[in-house]
Amino acid sequence: MSGSNNRELRPPKDDYRHYSSKAYFTHLPNQTQFQQGYLGVQPSKVCGFFHLRYSDDYPLKVDLIELIFKGKVSVKWPQKTEAGTSVTLRGINKFVRLTKQLWSSPQGNFESITKLDLPFEFNIPEVSPTSIPFIEAELSTVGKINYSIKARIHRKSLIKKSANKIVEVWININRYILLPPIQNYEILPMIKKSKMIECQATLNHTIFDINSGIINVPIKFTLFDMRTIVKKVVIKLKQYSRLKVDNLAKINSNYVASHEVSGNQILVNPDSPNEFLIKMQIDLSKCDRYNGFGRVGYKTGTFGLLRCGCTTHYIDIYHKIKVVVNLGKASVSCVNFEKEIMIRNLVPLNDSNINLELERRIEGNIQYREQNRWDDEIDEISGDELPEYLS
Repeated sequence: MSGSNNRELRPPKDDYRHYSSKAYFTHLPNQTQFQQGYLGVQPSKVCGFFHLRYSDDYPLKVDLIELIFKGKVSVKWPQKTEAGTSVTLRGINKFVRLTKQLWSSPQGNFESITKLDLPFEFNIPEVSPTSIPFIEAELSTVGKINYSIKARIHRKSLIKKSANKIVEVWININRYILLPPIQNYEILPMIKKSKMIECQATLNHTIFDINSGIINVPIKFTLFDMRTIVKKVVIKLKQYSRLKVDNLAKINSNYVASHEVSGNQILVNPDSPNEFLIKMQIDLSKCDRYNGFGRVGYKTGTFGLLRCGCTTHYIDIYHKIKVVVNLGKASVSCVNFEKEIMIRNLVPLNDSNINLELERRIEGNIQYREQNRWDDEIDEISGDELPEYLS
């Protein structure tokens, strides 16, 4: 694999923790990432190549090359004590560290290397969580789950140079879920009623694909007093991040998307003049994402950066869809719906590699249940924690 042919397979320089132009990683041909397989649904691996490119005049003298695949979760935030002082709570766990010898000198001596292309492969532990880049929050609050591949090159010691050369790249690891097909599913509308208005909102799914999911929320109004003015209707996607250490937690939240419609855009039902219809929508593929690894992605827009939902020992990410109807000149909020949803990486059902797993789950009578009660208050999300070694 020549340098000219693999340039498009290299991660950008900013993805490296320790970068070298003469020693670098590449994906497999025809791939855009190191992860192969749908982690959480089927066995998944980290695969690629490690390359050395040195000139004939200045070769690299090496006797051993090691490769390390590692993952770490860390959280911290300032917490007030009962005495009024501030302490920093921290949680950290290096939950995976796999090492393999990638190359060694047959003679056990230092060899002069100018060109080397070394394939590598690691099995990802089945319970590994999804990557979570830096969570944006107030000063000194940090939460992240990151993975990296590190090459440790044992080279001949030189003056002013360490005996080991390190090349390390951040990589993204995604967990997936697989949904069986849903048949004859009854959609239950959510209804709120006052003296002036009755509002009915429908959410036909509660699990959405972070890459292509579209959240559709059809809304119907019935006005009991035709003098009532609907000023605007807004749906918002709110994202929560919960950092946890022992029995303490720090919750941050921000909006990541919204859709707003003014009252004059709401259609009248021709069969009933006091009924009004509007279809609201949020396209997750158009939400801003985090771009990069292991560092803060500064955002200048109104909304935060969309992240995949997850439940782990130290970090939870979850989402709620909110519907707000404003009435009258003062834009008083009269109707307010709220429902928790799941945003995940979903396995495409047309993927031939996953058909057998899908059939197995359907035959095993796995039930897909959706809850359709809209809540007025924020509830804590529940879910299974990772195994003990991740705690």
